[in-house]
Amino acid sequence: MQPAPLLLSEQDRLTSRSWSRSRSIRAGYVERARIVLECAQPGAGTISVAAAVGSTRPTVIKWRELFRAHGPAGLAELGPAGRSALDRVLKGL
Repeated sequence: MQPAPLLLSEQDRLTSRSWSRSRSIRAGYVERARIVLECAQPGAGTISVAAAVGSTRPTVIKWRELFRAHGPAGLAELGPAGRSALDRVLKGL
């Protein structure tokens, strides 16, 4: 079963497009923006998104779910406590 496509507001779509093309922001943000844009496409499964952006399934799942839960703010660096924070988000706590 494929996850539901991400629903992006026009502002989120514009921001993600801008980040995905930027040469002045960190590469991690570029990758995250590309993941979000691919996940917003109808029928985009985790494996196809990972292949399209040159990433891995776990990475796509991580950033898709963080964006789904927190919007663009979810794409920020997680910091040293990122693992436990990520686990809480993915478990819906």
